[in-house]
Amino acid sequence: MQKCMKAFKCKFCQDLINNEDVGHRDMYFISDDDISVCNKGTGILSFYPNMLDLANRKLCIETGDIQAAEIFGDTAVKAGEDIHLRCSITERKPPRALIHMYLCKNGVGVRMELLDNQLDHVFLLSNVSVLDSGTYTCVYSLNKQSLRNVSPRGNSSVHVQVTDDSSDTRPAHIVGDTAVKAGEKIELQCSISDREATTNQLHMYLCKDRAGVRMEMPGEDDSHTFILKNVTVLESGNYSCVYSFKEHPLDNVCISALQSIHVQVTDDVRPAHIVGSTTVKAGDNIQLNCSISDRGGTSNQLHMYLCKNRVGVRMEMPGDDDLHTFILKNVTVLESGNYSCVYSFKELPLDNVCISGIKSIHVQVTDDRPAFGYFMEILVGSLAVVLLIGLISLATFYCRVRKRCNLCRNRRQSEDTFEDDKDDDDAINAN
Repeated sequence: MQKCMKAFKCKFCQDLINNEDVGHRDMYFISDDDISVCNKGTGILSFYPNMLDLANRKLCIETGDIQAAEIFGDTAVKAGEDIHLRCSITERKPPRALIHMYLCKNGVGVRMELLDNQLDHVFLLSNVSVLDSGTYTCVYSLNKQSLRNVSPRGNSSVHVQVTDDSSDTRPAHIVGDTAVKAGEKIELQCSISDREATTNQLHMYLCKDRAGVRMEMPGEDDSHTFILKNVTVLESGNYSCVYSFKEHPLDNVCISALQSIHVQVTDDVRPAHIVGSTTVKAGDNIQLNCSISDRGGTSNQLHMYLCKNRVGVRMEMPGDDDLHTFILKNVTVLESGNYSCVYSFKELPLDNVCISGIKSIHVQVTDDRPAFGYFMEILVGSLAVVLLIGLISLATFYCRVRKRCNLCRNRRQSEDTFEDDKDDDDAINAN
């Protein structure tokens, strides 16, 4: 064993990359006879002899964080066809790296490809269905990541719409209110441009966040207005329209909706500006600054809310200041997510206060500790618990034994005293 010396160039065996979990490796060193893998954090080299194929030696670099990649590709395809999505790296840091390219759908990793001396990759989704519709993004890393831990970076994305000709639902045009207050009504007008030569009854469907919420029949008109009365913040969302000449279940009728508008319902809650840490390590603190630009000339107490993934997680009152810093201490990877801020001049439940949060930042908490470290922590903690229980049990047993011995001793003394008194009585009677 020897200490790990960091280097920017080293060689590795492709078979090792394919068969070993490299997520916790820091650097690879190779001689002609063996592979030396430096475990991140420990600085110890582990040796893998006789695994080197000299013809497959390549250059590698120290592992890095997840970075955003550009994405280009198809945006509208039919069910049964293929989707081609090209993920491209505009700047490689550092050069000639082995890169893990990830394809994400709706913010979740779905595919990974290993790129060797390449700047881009085309992901092919074959024989797609309407379920493959969604927003796709690309990220890359110099370190192997679990798909469930991969999340989007940057602003590059494409929305892919898969339509199914076997269904007669078609997208309709939508216009209407985009900002209303709680208690008011929302009016959304859906219209079609080509009714075709049919006498069948037109069915117009209103969709919210790509889920059917209402169906109404406009008769012979080519447009129809949906009216949502006495709305709450829960009615905020993306609305779209589709139509058909026959009735369908609301559950899956909105797949083919293309155009949408965002409706924001406010209820004494307003969005605040947020800045802060975007990448921290497990065990560190996250500082998020939330600020407002206009108090509206009120002297009421300001309530600042911190939201994570559009759910309220904390409320604090900054007093007379227009800026407040939320500090999340000793964070773990579970604190990763999209954070935003909203404010109000009265206290509200955390459950639905974050509907109007507009600007957000993504915070990524990374944990560089190797898997062996986790195991040791769990082992040490388990041993400590077992030892504590053993000590308590031993002390309890000792107390019980000692108490029992004292009782036995007292009983024996009582019996001896009784025997002595009896002997004395017998002696007196004999005399």
